[in-house]
Amino acid sequence: MQPEEIVNILLVDQDENRLRELENVLSSLDRNLVKAHSGEEASRALLDHDFAVVVADARMPGMDGFETAARPPVIFAFPADCSETHLARGCSLGAVDYIYTPIVPEILRAKVTVFVELKRQRERLEAEVMRNRFFTLSPGLLSIAGLDGYFRQLNPSWERTLGYTIQELKSKPFREFVHPDDREMALVATRRLAAGEIVHFEIRYLAKDGSHRWLLWNTAPDAEEQLIYAVAHDVTERKQAEAALVAANRELEAFSYSVSHDLRAPLRAIDGFSQALEEDCSERLDEAGRRHLERIRSAARYMGHLIDALLRLSRVARMELRRSVADLSKLARTVARDLEDLDPGRKVEFAIAEGVRAVGDANLLRVVLENLLGNAWKFTARREDARIEFGVETGGGGPVYRVRDNGAGFDMKHAGKLFSLFQRLHEAHEFPGTGIGLATVQRVVRRHGGRVWAESAAGQGTTIRFTLAGEAQTGEQDGLADSPGGEAEVREED
Repeated sequence: MQPEEIVNILLVDQDENRLRELENVLSSLDRNLVKAHSGEEASRALLDHDFAVVVADARMPGMDGFETAARPPVIFAFPADCSETHLARGCSLGAVDYIYTPIVPEILRAKVTVFVELKRQRERLEAEVMRNRFFTLSPGLLSIAGLDGYFRQLNPSWERTLGYTIQELKSKPFREFVHPDDREMALVATRRLAAGEIVHFEIRYLAKDGSHRWLLWNTAPDAEEQLIYAVAHDVTERKQAEAALVAANRELEAFSYSVSHDLRAPLRAIDGFSQALEEDCSERLDEAGRRHLERIRSAARYMGHLIDALLRLSRVARMELRRSVADLSKLARTVARDLEDLDPGRKVEFAIAEGVRAVGDANLLRVVLENLLGNAWKFTARREDARIEFGVETGGGGPVYRVRDNGAGFDMKHAGKLFSLFQRLHEAHEFPGTGIGLATVQRVVRRHGGRVWAESAAGQGTTIRFTLAGEAQTGEQDGLADSPGGEAEVREED
């Protein structure tokens, strides 16, 4: 049950002793008593509170006891020897009742109780009118049902959504309108409601035309009245869109399977027969012929790498996000070791900040670091003093993660192409690649609600930064501090 609303009573008298007397008489009613010593003070109180009744001295100078008469109900206190003129004046100004002084406590309490109860009844009536108005006009499907399984009250949205009349819906247990495959779920929800739980669920309701509508329910029980209060929203279009997305993903998976298996077979054949031709017929091939065969094999290998990259991009788009606190420093160190193992002849200085963490999908965030650190590794290949950094910059807007290198860099006038599929800012003979890695990074970052961007200059290296949504800046992260120049200093790994 809802807690009882506070009822205020205003007592107005310039005499503190008389105010104290009124307070003592009415304190047994357990109401909030507000005292005012002047007409001005009473007016301020009337602006600040909603009063059930005002008890005021009719003889107060200035206010004269009548200025409040047009507001809440007013009981005027008159001396026993007051004239008929004073009584008539009070009534003409709107006084609803009066008492004589000295006050008889039982009479004052009885009169005040009447006005308190009248206010309560008026508020209940107004609330009922508002509930009925809301119930009628609400776009949602509102219902009150009994734990016996029958609807008690329904708003017109039900008729518009399912096609049944209100009377038809009330005539049968509501379970009969539920899709047969969902009736067990509806039964479980009803049992939980009977146990006093608030329950949210989605089930299908059968429409009169034979179709079904998906309804999202928010329900709450009233144990005392044995009723269920509920609002449902028609989410059929959303469910249909989800089903279409599932179908599209299945088609994409089938396409990916075809790409992975059907296209690889001819590529393997091209590469294999080219190798056989080179090995078996090398004496009959001149230098130009051998170069042509090598180009064929190189193109086949490149196509294989391209297929792998497209499949990875496809998987990134379909993977379900599983958010947790990911240790980006640990992921970056793992990626760095893998790069060093693949090319042990290179000497690259890695500077990976300690204690960098982020909220996100750890598997997808590793994909981001694999591509960003892998790019940095590739574009520093021609530098003897190659250096790759990973860290985080702190600021008022939240953490900004970055990968920085001192490699080839690029002209920023081409930055708009950087995260597009198949766009490359360097010739393939300079730095090999598919042009899909950074598009994959952008896809992952966007799925996390963040953004990614780059800063670079030709021959001076590149810095790529990214953010992740929903992360508040909590201060410095381990191993990083704001430098005077606004960049975060990166501490090197031991």
